[in-house]
Amino acid sequence: MLIRYREIVIKAAGKVDARIVDIETNELWERVKMHGINIDRYLGKKTGGGLEKLRQELQAENKGVVLPLVINWIGGPKDVQKKKGEGKKASSVVFAVKGSKMAEKVLKGGLRAAGVKYDVERFMTAGPDSFCGVCSRWGHVEAKCGALKMSTCMLCAGRHLTKNHKCNVVGC
Repeated sequence: MLIRYREIVIKAAGKVDARIVDIETNELWERVKMHGINIDRYLGKKTGGGLEKLRQELQAENKGVVLPLVINWIGGPKDVQKKKGEGKKASSVVFAVKGSKMAEKVLKGGLRAAGVKYDVERFMTAGPDSFCGVCSRWGHVEAKCGALKMSTCMLCAGRHLTKNHKCNVVGC
C-alpha cells in the first residue's frame, strides 16, 4: 500500500534517516547453499575479493539473481582454513537469494560462477529445537537424518514416516 505513496514516504523517511533513498515491495529471501566452492579462489582478501568476488560473479553470470546479503562459508572461515590445511580444495557456502520465485529457479537449475555450474540446495538450520520427521528425534532435520531407512512414526513408533501413518482407531 505504501508503494502508491512512494515519493511521500521516501521524503518523510529521509527526514528521520537520510540513508533511506527508496522503498520496494516485500519479497522473501530464501537461504540456499552451494557445495564444491574452490577454497583457493575465494578464501580471504588475498584472493582478490574473497566471497564478495563469488557474490559478484553469481550476480553477473545468472540473469535476475540478486544476493542481498554477504555470502558465508558454512562453518566459518577458520573451519575452511583448517580444511585447506588438511589438503581439501573445496568447501560449501550459504547465502540469501532475493525472491521466492528466483530461489525456486536456482534450486531447480543451479547457478554459474567463473564458468562453473553449481547445484543449489535449500539451506535449513538445525538446532536443538529442530524435529526430524524421519526418525522422530530432536536436534536435526530430515535432510541430515542418518536413519533414512529406519523411519519411526511419532504417533505409533512404527517403521514408517509419520505422514504415512494409518490409524487403527475408528474416527481418528
